[in-house]
Amino acid sequence: MKAIIYFFIFFFLTICLLPEHIVGDIVMNHLAISGDGEEAMDDFYFSVLIIRIIVSSVFAFALASLTGRLLKKRK
Repeated sequence: MKAIIYFFIFFFLTICLLPEHIVGDIVMNHLAISGDGEEAMDDFYFSVLIIRIIVSSVFAFALASLTGRLLKKRK
């Protein structure tokens, strides 16, 4: 149960602290966004959101598992 709580805490911390402009630059330079005007901007923002969620999930999972292992070693 504690691992789930740690995961959500780390997830929200990393999603808030992950700079959006860095992810936006990566999407702009390395992914092809097709469409006109509003459709292209929606695809761009959706791509940025998905990448931020994936990166935050990976970091949160790694931190939660490390925290769980460290707490088990202390007991």
